[in-house]
Amino acid sequence: MLRNYLVTTFRNLARNKTLALIYLFGLGVSIAACMLILVWIRYQLSFDKFNNNASNIYRVYPHILMNGNNFTSSMAPPPLADLMKREIPEVKAITRIWKYNSLAVSNEENGRVVKTFNEEVYQADSTFFDIFDYKFLQGDPHESMTKPFTIVITKSAAIKYFGEAAFNNGTIPGKALTLKFGGWGNFQCKITGITEDVPPNAHFHYNIIFSNVSDPWNRSQVWVDNTYYTYVLLQNGTDPSVIERKLLHAVTPFVDPQLRANFNTSYVNLKDKGNYWEYKLQPLTSIHLHSNFERELEPGVSFSNLYILGTAAVFLLLMACINYANISTANTMRRSKEIGIRKTLGSSRIRLVGLIFAESGAISLIAWLLAVVIIIVLLHPFEQIMATELPASGLVSGVNLAIFLALFFVVTGLGGIYPALYLSSFNAVKALKGAIRPGRKMMSFRSTLIVVQFFIFIALISCAIFVDKQLNFLHSQSPGFDRENILVLDDPSMLLAQKESAFVTELKKNTNVISANPCIDYPGSGLDNFPIAANYIPGTRDHLLANFSAGYDFLKTFDIPLLQGRDFNPQSDNDTVQRIILNEAAVKELGIQEPVNKIISTKYLNALDIRTKRYEIVGVARDFNFQSLHKGIRPIAIFLNNQGTYVAVRIKGGNLPGTIAYIKNLWNSFAPGGAFEYHFLDERVDNLYKTESVLSRVLNVLTFFVILVAVMGLTGLTVLTVQQRTKEIGIRKVVGASLYNIVALFSKEYIKWICLSFILATPVAYFFIQQWLQSFAYRITISLWVFAAAAGIAVFLALATIAFHAVKAGLANPVTSLKSE
Repeated sequence: MLRNYLVTTFRNLARNKTLALIYLFGLGVSIAACMLILVWIRYQLSFDKFNNNASNIYRVYPHILMNGNNFTSSMAPPPLADLMKREIPEVKAITRIWKYNSLAVSNEENGRVVKTFNEEVYQADSTFFDIFDYKFLQGDPHESMTKPFTIVITKSAAIKYFGEAAFNNGTIPGKALTLKFGGWGNFQCKITGITEDVPPNAHFHYNIIFSNVSDPWNRSQVWVDNTYYTYVLLQNGTDPSVIERKLLHAVTPFVDPQLRANFNTSYVNLKDKGNYWEYKLQPLTSIHLHSNFERELEPGVSFSNLYILGTAAVFLLLMACINYANISTANTMRRSKEIGIRKTLGSSRIRLVGLIFAESGAISLIAWLLAVVIIIVLLHPFEQIMATELPASGLVSGVNLAIFLALFFVVTGLGGIYPALYLSSFNAVKALKGAIRPGRKMMSFRSTLIVVQFFIFIALISCAIFVDKQLNFLHSQSPGFDRENILVLDDPSMLLAQKESAFVTELKKNTNVISANPCIDYPGSGLDNFPIAANYIPGTRDHLLANFSAGYDFLKTFDIPLLQGRDFNPQSDNDTVQRIILNEAAVKELGIQEPVNKIISTKYLNALDIRTKRYEIVGVARDFNFQSLHKGIRPIAIFLNNQGTYVAVRIKGGNLPGTIAYIKNLWNSFAPGGAFEYHFLDERVDNLYKTESVLSRVLNVLTFFVILVAVMGLTGLTVLTVQQRTKEIGIRKVVGASLYNIVALFSKEYIKWICLSFILATPVAYFFIQQWLQSFAYRITISLWVFAAAAGIAVFLALATIAFHAVKAGLANPVTSLKSE
């Protein structure tokens, strides 16, 4: 029986090659896209789950609302870890992490530098490996970071600095790497362990971890400064909300005095005013997809993007299934006599249903095989579009294979259920006489499928247009500074310390260098400093101001207009200790009228206490975005510090290679042995919207396939419809119908269905786009013309496809048409 079913299936495919090509290609492309996006989504959902205790690991973070300022950082105060170990018995282990974005690290032998690289260096407590599961290849995880100036490195770092032979021989532990901390000195650190490389699906990746025992800051008792990423492992079955309540009770005696000293308030006052200063627990496995806090270790991916792409992929697959179901039902008239003969020979309805489902399954299987070929061909381009290298094991994992098998049955069912039920319901006598005609139910079902198809078409194209518009808006919107032609030099270990002024002076001797500025941070890098507390009138409430330090030419280098007062001036005495520049938002926050030359009081936090300093406002800069446009303008205080871990250089557009070569030679003369590394500011700013760029690219690709599948489906339906109504077309031509009349005959119902789809799709797409745009402080307005344009594209494609085949039929000889059966 099965053999007969398969023979019948392949005969039908061979008899209707055009239709077979349409739904096989549509299904194959759609299945491939759906499978690839499914694998990518499952990969994103797998982050940090490789840790054995992932479900019990949490990150502790502050959740603060004070005087209308909301602040949520991914980092917590230094003394929090010790307090939680002492006061909360459910804490099984706790560790703190700090990350140096870049340090000069060198392998030295006999006082000679062998290799030097700028590296991200992590600093952690000795309990780090009690929480995170990274396999030790050499060394003891429990003893590796218990002593000062010890480090653990990954296998890749070991080979990078010492070679593969040394790693294979096990001779690296006991050797040292020199970490250059700039103003804090250079330290030789003993390698006490080597771990496997961090899996790609971790929310942070280290190559070198430095023992936290070495850093005196780890003993800080300042509670209102957040400087450590703090991770806690709880006992099995612990409710994190219970820990949060215990934590609030435990920290109050310590935080309250510092709130009074630093912010002229208390826990009670904060609560009475509807504010709060709390510590929350964030599940480890939610950080990658659900966290957009200040100072994240690495950028994550928005869960909404997974939802959007997953929905789009499912819609594409649904469109392909609709094509198959529509074409199959439209093709039923051709098979009515076959069904009648089978019924006459004794086939039951169940057997006929089995026949149709066997055909659907065979077609689905061919489509799946085609999809596998497409995946093999497009996997690498897909990874480039997604900016993600998918692990090979993920493609063929047991769970993914199970999901793929389930999808196979879903596609088979969606494509075969209605044709099977409809065909098997035919009356045998009427079928043999060819008296079967499409009934209202069949036409209604086909109409519904077409409406659903155009609903998906209009909604997806509208969403793709809005995502593109928002991305273009982000790139074109002025952040308040000129990001073009700025070269940022990395000086992580401050090799230029005490030589910055001379270095900048020499830089400016090149006619292609406009200005240069040493800085700790720069626009586009994010604000890494905890907000300072400041006030203008003593005794009044304090205000939270973001802050950073920069050199004399900061405003000039970044082309930020000065609205009032002056820039920092190297000729003015004491600029290095008591001058400050505010942006417009900071002046408004402090409520200062005519701010230039006014004095403000700020709280300065160090490792042991809180110190108050007074600064004279010398200038007011125009507002600018230090971060991405996901966030709004923040009140900012700019302090003078002509040293930093970066040097921003504004250059002219011409002779870029020559200018870079000049800067490199100058660097080598001022920082011999230091790695010369740089990046362009505009590239760094564009990288802030990497997630949105990926979403836009993938949606555009999916939109292309949606259009392709829709056109192919329309082609198949139109071909069948024209073939079934060939005699009618001949009669209409004989009685005087024009080509226009014939095209209108076939088009009017499609136009009606598209209009209905437009009415249904517009509010749904509007809702989802509105929700997505909420994550941006600066966003486009939702224009109704975009939905109309998407519907217009649908109308154009439908009319073009229908007109081509209708005109072809209309130009045929009426005599030939009238002879059609």
